[in-house]
Amino acid sequence: VPLFSDVPDGTLALVVEHRVRYLKPLDYRNVPAAVDVWVSGLKAAALTLDYVIHDPMDGHECVRATTALAFVNEETGRLLRLTDVQRERLAPYVGRGLFER
Repeated sequence: VPLFSDVPDGTLALVVEHRVRYLKPLDYRNVPAAVDVWVSGLKAAALTLDYVIHDPMDGHECVRATTALAFVNEETGRLLRLTDVQRERLAPYVGRGLFER
């Protein structure tokens, strides 16, 4: 999804919140780890991405994490709302949050 490459010039994507839960060591093996990523939340001016990192050898979950992002105009410091086009692009990737209660 070209969300980050399609923002207007002068737009910053800022990390608002980040949470990580380490479940199992992920040893270096010179093999790429598998990462599942999805959108777990869409608000007026923010989105939340959740992801799970899997051990490439046995498939076990090693890390669960979530990152909340907000788009900000660099010059004014004002939050930028997600456009309808951005929301439409993200809609197929929306799923349940990892840390929802």
